[in-house]
Amino acid sequence: MALLRGSTRGMAVVKTIVLARFLTPSQFGLYGIAILVLGLLEILTETGVNVVLIQEEGETDEYISTAWVVSILRGIIVSLLILALAPFIASFFSSPTAINLIRLASLIPLVRGFINPSIVKFQKELKFNKEFWFRFSLFSVDTIFAVLLGILTGSEYALIWGMLAAALAEVALSFIVVKPTPSIALEGEKFKKVIARGKWITFAGIFEYLFQHLDDIVVGRLLGTEKYLIR
Repeated sequence: MALLRGSTRGMAVVKTIVLARFLTPSQFGLYGIAILVLGLLEILTETGVNVVLIQEEGETDEYISTAWVVSILRGIIVSLLILALAPFIASFFSSPTAINLIRLASLIPLVRGFINPSIVKFQKELKFNKEFWFRFSLFSVDTIFAVLLGILTGSEYALIWGMLAAALAEVALSFIVVKPTPSIALEGEKFKKVIARGKWITFAGIFEYLFQHLDDIVVGRLLGTEKYLIR
């Protein structure tokens, strides 16, 4: 896990350094606004599915299908919220050009909603070597796509396309490398249990998000994308 954290941080630094040669500070600012919005709405609708599955004693296979449906519904809700709020968010940050970038970012939670919840088994069963290779592969996809598209197009959209490519890769890999495969099935009791436990994850996530990003939101609002760089 230490290796995973170090390697992903390293790739993020490399991606930023390379793209800083091809993108302007304003373009990074637009990307930063899109990511702030995406992060906030994902936190506000966090169900805590993965945490519940990890903490559940014994086998969690019987929860996988219900957890998958909850995840899909959450992804749809977050995506629709981002689409609906895009004009207001762009206005708040005085950046009308951010609208389309925010709309593109709305596809990320939609895609990620279809990830097979069975991937939590890596952590639940303490198979951190598999967790490393799984996450490392996804960060590699993100970095490679973002850097190549950034160099070729010189557009801030490359950063979002990198994230979207990684999300698609995560969905595909989650069905290839781990079992069981979920189905569209929602059991009432299991659904209530997941939501009841997950609400505390939501509250904790909101406080953590505000602690880490409230200053970013204020800076973006006051200075705009011309002077705002994602940290």
